[in-house]
Amino acid sequence: MGGEAGMGQTEPELLRIEFKNTSTPVEGCDILPYVVMRMPNGDVKSSDTLDNSPGGPLGLQYRWFSCSQLYACSNRNCRLPAKLQFSVPYRLMDENKSMAAKVLPETFFCSRTCFEESWARLRWIQAREKLQNGGESVAEGEGRGDKALVADLDDLLRTVAIGFNKVVQDPETNPIQKKEVGWSRSYTPGKDQIGQVLHLVCRYEHRLAKGEVKIGPPLVAESRSVIAAPAPPPERLMVNVFTRELYTALVRWGNTSGTFRVISYNCLAEIYTTPQHFPWCPTWALAWTYRRQNLTRELQGYCADVICLQEVQADHFEEHFVPVLGSLGYQGVFKSKTREEMGMKGKIDGCATFWLKRRFSVREHHDVEFDSAAYTRQLKDSRALKVLIKGNIGQLVVLDELDGSGCTVIANTHIYWDPDKSEVKVFQVDTFLEEIESLVNRLGEQTSVVFAGDLNSPPDSAVYELVSTGALTRGIHDEIAQDTYSVLDSCRLSHGLSLRSSYTCIGSEPAYTNYTASFVGTLDYVWYSHANLVCVAVLEVPEEKDILADSERGMPNKRRSSDHVAVMAEFSRAK
Repeated sequence: MGGEAGMGQTEPELLRIEFKNTSTPVEGCDILPYVVMRMPNGDVKSSDTLDNSPGGPLGLQYRWFSCSQLYACSNRNCRLPAKLQFSVPYRLMDENKSMAAKVLPETFFCSRTCFEESWARLRWIQAREKLQNGGESVAEGEGRGDKALVADLDDLLRTVAIGFNKVVQDPETNPIQKKEVGWSRSYTPGKDQIGQVLHLVCRYEHRLAKGEVKIGPPLVAESRSVIAAPAPPPERLMVNVFTRELYTALVRWGNTSGTFRVISYNCLAEIYTTPQHFPWCPTWALAWTYRRQNLTRELQGYCADVICLQEVQADHFEEHFVPVLGSLGYQGVFKSKTREEMGMKGKIDGCATFWLKRRFSVREHHDVEFDSAAYTRQLKDSRALKVLIKGNIGQLVVLDELDGSGCTVIANTHIYWDPDKSEVKVFQVDTFLEEIESLVNRLGEQTSVVFAGDLNSPPDSAVYELVSTGALTRGIHDEIAQDTYSVLDSCRLSHGLSLRSSYTCIGSEPAYTNYTASFVGTLDYVWYSHANLVCVAVLEVPEEKDILADSERGMPNKRRSSDHVAVMAEFSRAK
């Protein structure tokens, strides 16, 4: 603690600094510190609180440094500090016909593995140096036909395999170089900083009377080495419903502009991305600052006209999705679940629906709170109410095509998750279908419907039967056989919307839309009113081998940033 600072109060003190979510920075992604400070009055506040109260007498000062060693690994995919130096001897005839040897550039490596991965490039460097010595130039990939050169270097590689230290030696020195690179709370490392360590120095700023500013002592945090951002997963293609032709999502079915696409995506809220839930996923790949980059790139690549998202965190809707999707031409609405936030303001998830402003105008939108519906139902058993209060919600957005070609109700929801509470799921879906049907009846039978969301119900469930057939036969589903509190007695268990699941147009539902170590199955759907819409294409679901290539236990992983995959369908209006 410091000395006295007026009014008998003590000076502020920085108590702790650490990196939020992960200490491993990723190229192109923000890394954010979390700082705890004791205030002069004894209160303890975090950097989150202080950042939300700018202009006060106390603030935080941040100075970022990138720390690199003079020699870094020459492997283009690594750039960690070098520990080994490879001296390449070769026959270089000088004017006196004497033998010469030379240490070439790009010959420092962090490990033997990186050295061996770079062997082809080393041979090209060798060829380039040899040919340039004779006044010629060579491009990468050329010069490898020099049989004598290849033989010499292959002999050298065999020498390496026998006695590595004969051709690789430790650098005498590899000093650390420090460069100041940032002055705000967050920092985004670039490609040129891969392999470097980030050094953060934080101090408090105490603005006193008469304009005096006191700067506190430093508190320091040091990251792990910056890593390269993984390459995106393979592109997912559209499947033509009629021909089964595959084509990129960057073009439309039949190359026409008369269709529209609706995507549904549970994007995994940050409040649920704990190492306890997903122990197979690296902490840096769970961090929101990394995942939001992947999610944005993925959504942009699908070229959807309407985006239905689930598990959108309230603060992320305002801070990320609205500005980012807004810059791409979308407008959206959000509805949070009707339960308490998790610790801080904005730490609650909900549903968000976005639409392209150049394609649609919004006529009206409504929120559906399933808890409110439960309070209004005539329940036979008062204990049923406690069972039904889960906080789930739905959204209804009425969109008019700007060209006057039609009106569509977009219904987006996230149904309760617990597999042992199927009666709750049926209640919520039944309630939502009733709201959709009431809206369509008011708007007119020409109104089309697209019902998208995470229903947390597989294709053999009671929920699926209700949506797909328009009625639910209670006696054939064991999951709802024991409706202890007679919840289903308050439900219609029928509807007249004539809905079809988009993916059944290519034969059947996907094998999975959710893939984790504890569950693999289909939970996400895009339904449509087949009386006035035609499904012309759907987005293929990634193959299991592609998912498991990044983690043998599933998603999320370093390239797939949700535990769900997006599902999308393209529609034309029935003539």
